[in-house]
This record gives sequence, structure tokens and C-alpha cells, in this order.
Amino acid sequence: MNDDQYLGQIMLIAGNFAPRGYVECNGQLLSIRQHDALFKLIKTTYGGDGITTFRVPDLRGRLVCGIGKRDQGGEIRLGENIGTEKTLVKLENMPAHRHTANVSIRLKVSGSDDQDSDSPIGNFLRLQNEDTYATTADATMGNIIGIVEMGMQTTKQEPMDNIMPVLPMMYCMSLEGPEPRPE
Repeated sequence: MNDDQYLGQIMLIAGNFAPRGYVECNGQLLSIRQHDALFKLIKTTYGGDGITTFRVPDLRGRLVCGIGKRDQGGEIRLGENIGTEKTLVKLENMPAHRHTANVSIRLKVSGSDDQDSDSPIGNFLRLQNEDTYATTADATMGNIIGIVEMGMQTTKQEPMDNIMPVLPMMYCMSLEGPEPRPE
């Protein structure tokens, strides 16, 4: 036990057990009778009935942050759970954006040699001439077969991970030491 460690102070340890004088911050219930000084400090901020038990913070898979007013508005309160490990992205939550697509089009066109017009307006497509449109259709005109190939990936309404890279360690809370006093 470090003499500089306050009662209720939290530390990280790179092991898989809480050292003597500490308890793992895993949300476990503690007896008020056995840990009355710690209960006076944290009360039922993290849970418990406040009569016989109180709960230590559950920091498994959680990040800690400071409390108080936020620059963006709102307030972060002691013991409040904020955030989620997974989130469901819905269409109404998507920002405006664009997707590009590679499209390959193959056409088979047949036509006649009649040269009538160089304008596509109101005319029919034909091949192999400077004027590529005709004002009247014959049996070989208007025969266009088109194939459009597009690669498209559909999205599913499934939750996606919302976790930044982390290095797991164990949070432990001191059960001993001097009580912290406000200045």
C-alpha cells in the first residue's frame, strides 16, 4: 500500500488481479458495514441499495472522462454512463454524401445506309455514316440491345463497432488510505 494513495483513488495495473488493499473496478457490491469510509466517499453513485451495500464503478471495457460542463453544452455527471460499444447507423442519421460507380455499357446497334440527318431529335440511330440518324425507320433500325453492369453493395441494418483502439488493463480502487478532503 502506497501511503500517497487516497481512499477511493483508482489506479491501473498491468496484471489480472487487484493488489492487497484494492478492489477491482468491476461493478461489484461491497458491504457498507465492512467499508464504511469508502461508502461515505462514493455513496451509491455507482449503484447499491445504500442500506447494506454500495457498488464500485464498473470500468471493464469503459474509458473514463472528466466531469463538469462541456464546451459544446450539457454536463457530464459523476457516475453517468455515456456512449455505446455498438451503434446502428440508420438512413436518417447518414450525412449527405455521394458514391461513385464504375459502369460498363455494351450496345449492339444495327442500322441502314440511308443518310437523312445529323440531328438526333425525332430521328433513329444508325451506323457507319457521318449522319448517324435517319428520319424514317426501316427493318434494321431501332434494334438496340443494352446491357448495364453495375457493382453495388447493399447495407444491412446491423450494429457496427464504435470502439477506438484500446489496450486493456485492470482498474483498481483503493480500499485504504487517508480520506481525500476538498481544498
